[in-house]
Amino acid sequence: TCTVIATGPAGMKLLEPYKALKAQYAAEAGLTLGPDTAIPIPARPGMAPGLMDLQFAKERFVAFSYAMVQRPGEDVEYRLDYKPAPAKVK
Repeated sequence: TCTVIATGPAGMKLLEPYKALKAQYAAEAGLTLGPDTAIPIPARPGMAPGLMDLQFAKERFVAFSYAMVQRPGEDVEYRLDYKPAPAKVK
């Protein structure tokens, strides 16, 4: 499992580079990606609206997710997650 967390200004563009890297990894690993689902994150007390992008591989459980959230007065937090299939247990 890998999680990358970064903060930056609200206009920081990470979604498209993230999608390109995800597609490159899937191609190199021989994975077919399922539907790419973008989920708006509604505003909540103390948090501005954000975005989550979630996608799974079809061959085995591999999940890719991207989230963008912002708390008032703070930079936007970007979270990129990769969760590979668990190792086989013998």
